[in-house]
Amino acid sequence: MMVGGRESIYRLEPLKMHVDSRGYLVPIREIIEQDEIGNIYITAAFKGAVKAWHYHNKQVDRLVCVKGRALVGLAFDSGEQVILEKVVLDEMIPQMLIIPKKVYHGYMSLTKEAVLLNITDRLYDPEDEHRLSWDAFGADFWQLDKG
Repeated sequence: MMVGGRESIYRLEPLKMHVDSRGYLVPIREIIEQDEIGNIYITAAFKGAVKAWHYHNKQVDRLVCVKGRALVGLAFDSGEQVILEKVVLDEMIPQMLIIPKKVYHGYMSLTKEAVLLNITDRLYDPEDEHRLSWDAFGADFWQLDKG
């Protein structure tokens, strides 16, 4: 994915939504190989709450919004500059956000509650996680763009 004339620091994979009169079904396993699954867990945040920032040296995260809407922040230090990007995940627009190794990330709920499913490519290793405070890239990062 290109952003501002350069390659993006993340990848978005569309997911298929099968809808009928009873509701909908979104298969996730179709785009992930069995040997690429470590942990599968759910994380939730209430409106306006920010859960950020952290990255992994070895782990790839894959996020899917299963309830509500979330603003996901991504930050990568290219050596020349810190690249900041935002992605909105929405339960009604099925997508998987793939976050590479060494990319700081976090999210803020835009609705009463945002629930994200994370499918990692390896089992959690606390030594692999590196954290910063939620406002490390400026508290205004979490403000919504008007326009």
